[in-house]
Order: sequence, then C-alpha cells, then structure tokens
Amino acid sequence: MKPIYNVWILLFCLTFSSCYDEDIIEPTPDPLALAGGFEFPQGDNPWDNDAMEIYKNFGVKLIYKNITEKDLNKNWTNGGLGGSSSKTFENCLNDEMGAFYITFMKSHVFPYLNREVTDRVFPMYWYFVYNYSVFTSIIPGILEYYVALSEHDESQTDCWITCFWGDAAHSTYEAPIPAWRSPIANDQDSYAIRRFKIIDEVIRTAITRGNIIIPEDEFDAGFDHSTPLVRDEAIESKADPNYYLKRGYPGYINSLSGKYSEPNSNNPPTAKETFIGYLQIAMRFTKEKRETMWPSATYPFLSTKFDFVTNYLKKYNIDLEAIAQGPEDWDIKPYPELPETDEGDDDDDDPWPGWDW
Repeated sequence: MKPIYNVWILLFCLTFSSCYDEDIIEPTPDPLALAGGFEFPQGDNPWDNDAMEIYKNFGVKLIYKNITEKDLNKNWTNGGLGGSSSKTFENCLNDEMGAFYITFMKSHVFPYLNREVTDRVFPMYWYFVYNYSVFTSIIPGILEYYVALSEHDESQTDCWITCFWGDAAHSTYEAPIPAWRSPIANDQDSYAIRRFKIIDEVIRTAITRGNIIIPEDEFDAGFDHSTPLVRDEAIESKADPNYYLKRGYPGYINSLSGKYSEPNSNNPPTAKETFIGYLQIAMRFTKEKRETMWPSATYPFLSTKFDFVTNYLKKYNIDLEAIAQGPEDWDIKPYPELPETDEGDDDDDDPWPGWDW
C-alpha cells in the first residue's frame, strides 16, 4: 500500500505544481494598463503644465489629442425604433483649441472644487474633443439626423467627454453655437453657462457618491410638500399664499441648457429636489441677480433658504457665490480658429421649438 500511497502524493504534487506554473505564465491583466496608454502630459506647452498640475491635485488626466475610438468605451452603436445610432467625434482641430479647453478648466472649473468633494467623482481620463455627436438612422437615406453631445455622456463609465464646438453638419440646431452651448468670445454669460454645466455635473455626482450630504431635515423646516402650488403668473395668482415663490420653490436650472426653469408641476418637489434646485440657482445667478429676480422683501422665506444653502456648502469649501461670479479674468484668448460656416448662431434656430434644452 505504501508505494501506491507515494504515487498518489507524487501525482498531487505534480498537479499542484502544474497549476501554479500556469498561474505564473498567464497572470490576470492589470485593468489600469489597458485603460488608454497616453503619454501625459501631452506636450511641453504652458497648458500642458497646467494639465499636469490639475492631475496632481485632482487625479484626472485632461486629454485633448491622439484620442481614438478604442480609447472610449465600446458601446458606440445602439439599436432603436428599428434603426441604429452611432457616436462620432474628432480630436481638437488646433493647438489653440486644446489650450482653450485646458485653460477653461484651470480658470473656470477647478478653482471652485477640492479633492475631498471630488473623491471618486472623476474618471481616469477626461477627453476634450470636437464634433462629438450621435448619428441616428431611422430610415437609411431618408430619416437620418445628428444630435450634438455637448456635455458628459453618462454611457461612458471610465472617461468623461466634453465638447465645446462642432460644425453645422453635426449640429442639433441649424447653427452649431447653440447646439454645443459654446463659450463665445467676449460673451461672459456663455462662459458662465458652460462653467455651470460642468460644475453642476461634478457637484451632483459628489452628492450621489456621498461626498456631500444633503441636510434634508434641517433644510426642510417650513416647507409643505403636499399642498399643490399655484404657478400662474397673473397678479391675483401671485397674491395667493400657495404661489410657488411664496412657498419657497424657486425652480431649478436645466442641466442641459443652463437656463432657469420654474417648477414644472403643481406638485411640490421633494426636499432633496428642492435643495438641489436652490444649489443650482445659487451657482448660476449671483446674490445680486437673485435679488432683482426675487426681492427678499417680497419673498423672505425664499431668501433665507438661499442663505442656508450657500452657507451649508461652505462647510465643504464650495463657494456657490464665487462660482456664479466666475473668475475676474474670464475671457480666454486666443479664441480657437473654427471652420467657417454660413449658418448664423441665432438661438431661435431650434428644430424642436418649445423644448427646454
């Protein structure tokens, strides 16, 4: 029996050794090694140094050139309504465009954030591109259209993609400027809209991650979330005690368009939704601007809640008033050279009038 016993031991050892050797030969791939492979920074220009500084402080790499389709997630095609859709993009058209992107992030976004709030918010890479859009074909050759994608695409999980500009052929609108909500030279509000859209995305993601806790109980004091609101703007309606502004429901900022919107229902929003609405409005409009929109003498409850929200965010070192004001030196030069287009940039060129984009 002993020789047979020894044979079994020998076979066991050989089998274990073989498995161990196979594990060494075929190691588990490092997911980080497969996630891009960009040389970073992407040059030795002043804006590349800025990108490196942002990476050191926030852990995200701002990429503006040498981006290929394989660097994005692989869910580029989706069926729908019997048709198909595909996303498209181009790299920055010139150095001025790349420099503008990085400078915008340096001046208009990251000064208002901190590492504690952005922990687990940013992906590894943040791509800045031109003409990022989705092409949808319902009936090939007959019913086909592009929709401009101007902000972060939620379907991308290991990267963010931001596009400031595109051409008319890839535009949601007849003109490209409103399609991508482009920052426009010498137009301060266009910069403010884009600044809001990006920081709003960061802050709301930070709330989702639990980095910012909404104080629903403390904030909710004095609200009535069950009685229907009066939203009509007639004089007699504004005198009604249930008029939405008297009840402390100012509305919100549309995250796609950066435009103010009144409450969209007679049913009051939840405490969380109301808090986020206050937060968004305080990021978009300065206290002085809000005073002209909603005088504190007329709407004292509204005013106290704005003070509560702005003071509460300071606990996280987030200054909503500073975000609304923006940097003193807000206009970035040189403005990128863009392809010429015969189309205007009138915001009225809306293929879906009445939609609040």
